[in-house]
Amino acid sequence: MSNTQPDDLSDVLRFVGDSDDSFWSIECEVRTSPNGGLGVFAKQDLEEGTVLLKLPKSCLFSASNSSIANLLVDDEIDGVLALNIAFLYETTVFKEKSHWFPYLKSIRIYNDDGLLVLPPSHWSETEKLLLKGSTLDTLHGGLAKDEDVQEGFEIAIDLAHKWNGEFGLPIPQGFLDVDLSDKQEVLLKFHRFVATAYALSSRIFEIDAFHESALVPIADLFNHHVTTPDVHFSSLYDVCQLCGEPGMCKHLVAEAALEAAQQDLSEQEMDESSDEDEDNDDDESKQDELVDMTLVHAVKKGQEVFNSYGDLSNALLLARYGFTVAHNPNDVLHLGKEIRQLARHQRHAQRIAWWRKIGYPLWFRSTHKQETEPDEELEQELPPWLSEMCIDSEGSPAEALVAFLNLLSMSELQWKRLYDTSKIQALNKMGDAGVRTFLLRLLAYKGLSLQLPKPDTPDTIKSLLNSERRILQKAKYLQTQPHN
Repeated sequence: MSNTQPDDLSDVLRFVGDSDDSFWSIECEVRTSPNGGLGVFAKQDLEEGTVLLKLPKSCLFSASNSSIANLLVDDEIDGVLALNIAFLYETTVFKEKSHWFPYLKSIRIYNDDGLLVLPPSHWSETEKLLLKGSTLDTLHGGLAKDEDVQEGFEIAIDLAHKWNGEFGLPIPQGFLDVDLSDKQEVLLKFHRFVATAYALSSRIFEIDAFHESALVPIADLFNHHVTTPDVHFSSLYDVCQLCGEPGMCKHLVAEAALEAAQQDLSEQEMDESSDEDEDNDDDESKQDELVDMTLVHAVKKGQEVFNSYGDLSNALLLARYGFTVAHNPNDVLHLGKEIRQLARHQRHAQRIAWWRKIGYPLWFRSTHKQETEPDEELEQELPPWLSEMCIDSEGSPAEALVAFLNLLSMSELQWKRLYDTSKIQALNKMGDAGVRTFLLRLLAYKGLSLQLPKPDTPDTIKSLLNSERRILQKAKYLQTQPHN
């Protein structure tokens, strides 16, 4: 969800309009969305395949094309940290001198009440307590502070002082001009740094091997839809990592020449190769340097046009992007904490230990059609077994949870046979009575720990808690109904 304010919109649209080779469809308009913030709407019926937006990559903002790109490369800073630092310099040091400033200044880190918009990991302890034991906490670790962010802040401060001393480059005021002896100031500016990273994370697109993650004007105004997005974002990824050029740039030509020399290729062969590259169609080359947003199906006049951030639960949407959506079909209820309570019972300990070390890897390989011994690649793909202990948005337990509960509910004789043979198929043939008994016990544990939102609970927290309560009620209902 975009946090662009209506007052900033005209500057963003003007910035795009002034960029060579850019295109923004007059058949769309940007206005306030009922889903929150601004959104893109169709001004008339639009057909599948309609291109709504085209932008040259020079119009995008990334660490690689920023005003401090060379400094970041020299100090080997890349990824989201590089983008965050570059954004701070463009908006606080270069300001109006920056090519991207009319767009970048629209990205805000404060809400309408003047408070910093922070990820759940940096909320107050009171707010965190409301979500303790929730799926955001137990499955995604969304309440735990990320040490990488703290390290990134410290790196950014060190670089700012280094560049100031070596080149006279001003230090971003209000962010990296930190008096380390003042703990309150350090915390405030750290939170501003975190809020900036959080705001950028809700807007970035993966562009190509050169830009990596970048900010894309107007494209970031399309709101997220959980099931049926309307547009697809396209960008040629395979470009030169050093300059971003598609096809045979000077770096690739030099690399090819070096390889040719090592292989003792003739001068004539190299000339022919260069001639072929120069004959490439100019229009196709120009198209490779553009990104676009294209409709994947028709949209009616007046409808909002949606993008998709992926099949993400509300817990992940909040942790990564700062918003939730009503009745998200990708929501899950995680029972990891409750299963740990079961594990405290001595009669379950041996079976759970076997499942963790032997049973789950065997089950995972069998369900992924891997009957042979695990190889290194498969082991790397193996998710933690507790992460599979979930119930989906319709109240149905995950297959791994069913297999695990079958394990706990089987008789001692069945358990001994399974332990001796490790024939995991036995867990797929058990009846469901034992599973229902154990699952209802887990749901009872969950119900005791799941808080009922109070009227003054923040909307995002209320959304997550209500989602878990809905799933809990659906699961209880399903497990108490007669099974055929």
